[in-house]
Amino acid sequence: MKLTRDFYIPEGSEHIKYENLRADLYLYQGGVNDKSPCARAFINKQQKPLWSYYFKDAEHRQKYVDDWLGKRFVELEASAKRKAERKQANKERKAKAKATYKVGTILYTMWGYDQTNVDYYVITKIKGANYTLQQVSTWSESTSCDAQIKVSPNECNLIGEPLVRRLNNYGDFNIYSFASTSIWEGDAKYATNTAGGYGH
Repeated sequence: MKLTRDFYIPEGSEHIKYENLRADLYLYQGGVNDKSPCARAFINKQQKPLWSYYFKDAEHRQKYVDDWLGKRFVELEASAKRKAERKQANKERKAKAKATYKVGTILYTMWGYDQTNVDYYVITKIKGANYTLQQVSTWSESTSCDAQIKVSPNECNLIGEPLVRRLNNYGDFNIYSFASTSIWEGDAKYATNTAGGYGH
């Protein structure tokens, strides 16, 4: 059975809630002979305490609590700043991508485990935030290494079913959970020569 926070809250403790810090503090008497000043802290919605200590006296307890609350404030401020910066960066990446992607833009993905697969896609339709992508077949050419080939898109030959995608936070499209797109810049990409028996 999973224990809830109530299990860890000392009986008869004084509860102090810090809404702006998303923290809960419980003050009580415990330790040796249940006479030592103690404190137990929880943050966010965690069920187990972040820390739980007993102190030499109430003065030492208060100093520790004050120091911890100060650090908690700084941590949350820094976290909020990073979150805002990520949000702004994502917004800028998406805006840049929207200005770049057009019907006819060719994209590619490189993915695979112990081998490299390259797939190409073309944007065939843009409607609001939805982009329709269609996979295209590829041209392949040999290289000096038998295990590798170079592949480029044959955008005139559409294959498979259309995919409707929205931009992710990086300004790309997720084709699979493990493969996102990049804009093709015209150079053939190296891939594993699976037709030659390489890869798995």
